[in-house]
Amino acid sequence: MQLQHAKNSTHKMTDKDEFWQLLAHYPDLERYWDTTGTGELRDTARKDILRMRPRDATLLGILASIWLGGLARLKENDCFRVDLTDIPAYIDRCDLKPILDWLIDPYWP
Repeated sequence: MQLQHAKNSTHKMTDKDEFWQLLAHYPDLERYWDTTGTGELRDTARKDILRMRPRDATLLGILASIWLGGLARLKENDCFRVDLTDIPAYIDRCDLKPILDWLIDPYWP
């Protein structure tokens, strides 16, 4: 609910600010973005996702898809593609809540 409150405040958050707020729910994945500079997704994300636990790989895939502008921009064999059935299999309710909030009110950083 903190995100909704922030959106309704007088200070308008940018889509990028909202993404950083979403990413903050997953501190173990923050290292894959340059949060202080250009904000780019780091190259190590593509390498590391192949060796991650399923929970982390699924979350990174979701976050990368949001960051990159959706699945339409991902190649068919892209390592960030996420199967919808993987989400309930690997993501618990606490981790899923911020993603569901994004689905209800999406933005594209």
